[in-house]
Amino acid sequence: DPFLFDPVHEHEHEHGSVALRKLQFLLGHFQGQGQEVTRPEPFQKELVGSWEAGGRCIALRMGVTYPLADGRKDTHNAFVAIGVNPQTDGIEDRAYTDGGGVHDFQLRLEGDAVMFDERPDAHYSEQPARKILRPTAEGFEERLEVDHGAGRFETHFVVTMQRVTPNA
Repeated sequence: DPFLFDPVHEHEHEHGSVALRKLQFLLGHFQGQGQEVTRPEPFQKELVGSWEAGGRCIALRMGVTYPLADGRKDTHNAFVAIGVNPQTDGIEDRAYTDGGGVHDFQLRLEGDAVMFDERPDAHYSEQPARKILRPTAEGFEERLEVDHGAGRFETHFVVTMQRVTPNA
């Protein structure tokens, strides 16, 4: 809330983006364990979400760790900035990965969930895919679904993210 109050400047929307308030369930510190349908070992994920720029965007810092067959761990980190495009009023995000990638996504709100089309190659698959983030009582669920033809989506993984600290 301290980032949403600005007594010196007049703003069109005093308390940030109304559309982004629907994504408040991503604010805070979360940890979770996920399971891919193609791997027997679970993976670990951590996410920290915060308001930025006076409530005009949400920043997500995240990391995921996959166990490898030889006992090592494969860790990936990313930073995501989510905001509303003033020309389209659409919610957009830009993800920066530790591998040097920069990826843009258009987010869609459906009920209490947010979804977006995932990059087909992001999870060892050439098929179209989508991610769905849905709030739960303890945090949120992240689900990746892969299109196996004619819009027949099947779950590739589910991560149940639990809140570690109070809401940001």
